[in-house]
Amino acid sequence: MKKRKIIQKLIIACLFLTAAGGGIAFWLWRGVHAVPEFYAQLEVTEKNREKAEKDSQKMAVKVQKLRRTIRKEKIWLLEFTQDELNHWLAIAIGEKRPGMLPRRLKDPRGMILEDRIRAGVTVDMPEFKGVVSVEVFPRISEPNVLDIELKNVSAGNVRMPAWIFESLIQEVANSASLPIEVLNQEGMTVLRFRFRDGDLCVDEIPVQVNTVSVNGKKILVTGFSMKTK
Repeated sequence: MKKRKIIQKLIIACLFLTAAGGGIAFWLWRGVHAVPEFYAQLEVTEKNREKAEKDSQKMAVKVQKLRRTIRKEKIWLLEFTQDELNHWLAIAIGEKRPGMLPRRLKDPRGMILEDRIRAGVTVDMPEFKGVVSVEVFPRISEPNVLDIELKNVSAGNVRMPAWIFESLIQEVANSASLPIEVLNQEGMTVLRFRFRDGDLCVDEIPVQVNTVSVNGKKILVTGFSMKTK
């Protein structure tokens, strides 16, 4: 009799664990495939398309003005807002030049916070299909070397440690021939962009990037033009 009760309890326990495991798996599946709220808010829709196109054009005008400045001046700066950046990415790149994005990535979007950028991108890979988001802290560690520290990485709405994505990021960077080195510095994941000679030129004038700062709703980039005359 006791043996029968023990078996019954084991069966019930197994059923409970199976149900709990299934529930957790379902919760994880839904969470991983969910679209983060900030990412959805930044989508270009028919309702905001007119403004998005104007913002994209503003960004293009700023880039053209920067080119003229670099031709004439030694010191330059570029300042842009969250909407200008997002709508330029969505329209000028995503719609008109999708080939500029790394393969299997699309719809990059970013929210500028006080001292960082919360960025998201749609990933279409055999290992994962969905939105990956991350908070990035950019800084220039030396001229033309951009270090980006990654924090609060999420697949959908499920938080994951950044190191899980290190090999995947390096794989994508290598396949796209991007000058990115993925580093792990005392447990922190850092992407190092070391721009090569010729990568940063405007009308054959070499450009040096000295600072990148995030301040509220704007990003400011400053540097020098390496004119010989």
